[in-house]
Amino acid sequence: MNQSTTVQRPLPEAQHREPCTAHALLPSEDSHRIPVYLWQQDINPDSALGVIHINHGMAEHGLRYQALATNLNAAGYIVVAHDHRGHGPYTKASERGHYADSNGWKKVTRDIGVVQQWIADKFPQLRCYLLGHSMGSFIAQGYLVGDGPKSTISGLILSGSNRDQKLKLAALRSVAASARGWNGPRKTSRVIQALTFGAFAKTVTGAKTEFDWLSQNESSVSDYIKDPFCGFDCTNQLWCDLGHGLNQLQNKRALTRIPSHLPILIISGDEDPVGEFGRGPRRLASAYRETGHTDVSCVVMPGMRHEPFNEARREETIKALLNWLGRHTA
Repeated sequence: MNQSTTVQRPLPEAQHREPCTAHALLPSEDSHRIPVYLWQQDINPDSALGVIHINHGMAEHGLRYQALATNLNAAGYIVVAHDHRGHGPYTKASERGHYADSNGWKKVTRDIGVVQQWIADKFPQLRCYLLGHSMGSFIAQGYLVGDGPKSTISGLILSGSNRDQKLKLAALRSVAASARGWNGPRKTSRVIQALTFGAFAKTVTGAKTEFDWLSQNESSVSDYIKDPFCGFDCTNQLWCDLGHGLNQLQNKRALTRIPSHLPILIISGDEDPVGEFGRGPRRLASAYRETGHTDVSCVVMPGMRHEPFNEARREETIKALLNWLGRHTA
């Protein structure tokens, strides 16, 4: 069994973040170490309602979920988050925005299994719910497609997610492959940025920053911009890896590998450009229902953008999450 390394030194600086309860570095199947953060806030595991395992999105990191973790702790849930490869304060500058030189999708999805085992060893009596935001929502689904029959999670929560139209996905994959061939796998592409983050930014009328599409909460957007571990460009190889994973998830046969009885909550804002303003999450919910999944809920929050857990009205999003969890922890 993999043994974790408890980190004794302070966390590398991540602006505007309070310390989590504890953190560790877990050895993955290769030489990579997975940073894991734990929020427990004096919760006795014997009385906890469960564990929420957070998978963050692109160009951010697990410590951004401090506020959500604190709210979930107050409701009785222990929270764990980990940094994906190429993300977070433990990633070298030369590796930022890059999963791996090869097999990146396989590695980043299988890292979830390492963290899941750590959670199971630490809290064997508790149910675990997998929460993925944006890129993390796709990685979480990719993990379940690969390890679904073996997974012991009790629920899947997908925030800021989407189910791309096939032509749009094919175009993105083509551009990413061309960029990788043209200037190398570890370089970044202005074209890809323009088609993704740049396009998202243009959907906000009267935007004050290039990241206003994340949230209407100016304080949250400001924190993101100031955070040295947010807002970076990802490599051509990462986009190729992500495109490969998204293409895999387009296949409904792949979704059938995720247990049909698994409760699924899809939550998004109706002003989120990543989810095509609510259309993508609804398509995703329909895809799961069409593949025989029997407990699928889709909540589209009015007046919210890409990060519903960071909006000014985030208490409404958290309430929706807690209500869903309450129905599935009995």
